[in-house]
Amino acid sequence: MVPTTSSSMAPTTSSTTTTQVPTTSSSTTTAAPTSSSSTTTPVPTSSSSTTTAAATSSSSTTTPMPTTSSSTTMVATTSLMERCGDGLVNNNGTEECDDGNTADGDGCTASCVIEFCGDGVVNNNGAEECDDGNTTSGDGCSNCTLEVCGDGIVNNAGFEACDDGNTVSGDGCNASCVVEFCGDGVVNNNGTEECDDGNTVALDGCNNCTLEECGDGIVNNGGTEECDDGNTDSGDTCSSA
Repeated sequence: MVPTTSSSMAPTTSSTTTTQVPTTSSSTTTAAPTSSSSTTTPVPTSSSSTTTAAATSSSSTTTPMPTTSSSTTMVATTSLMERCGDGLVNNNGTEECDDGNTADGDGCTASCVIEFCGDGVVNNNGAEECDDGNTTSGDGCSNCTLEVCGDGIVNNAGFEACDDGNTVSGDGCNASCVVEFCGDGVVNNNGTEECDDGNTVALDGCNNCTLEECGDGIVNNGGTEECDDGNTDSGDTCSSA
């Protein structure tokens, strides 16, 4: 009986190794050459009754080369359009000022024009009390200052009849800037009145702001005279006594 020939097939080992090197991403990518090797080595067959097939070794390796990236990024400067209120003077010469806002009344208008007395805008950063669009006195606002009785300027848009620079009565222009007159009850129109009883009626002691007296020809100094013949001579029917 012929012996049975035993044939053994060795296990096949397959190994595949892939190594990926981290790649830095940039505008330039360089792919390294791929190296691939596959080797199969058969084992020689002997003449014995036992045949052994050599293990087949398969090796495949792909190793990309590290990629070196160099990139330079230029930062562009963006130019913004100048405008009134950006704090920069002067938009090619069109601005007189720029205080960083577009508010009126702080010395630089909303149009970036320097404020001034007489431009109709109050108040040049607090320097103006008023601004009526002019620098004319006598209309209530004089050089951007409110006119008042006693400032020496007539007439606060027609409300004053006089202004002698004070608010003292009895000097011809009273404390309300009204011209004093005989019969207004105020003595003495800058010294021209001896009295003022609020009227111009005679015989009450004050006649046209002149004190009545014996001998003035007017009877009776508020009822104190019985007669007055225009003199103070005695013996002429009206005695000075």
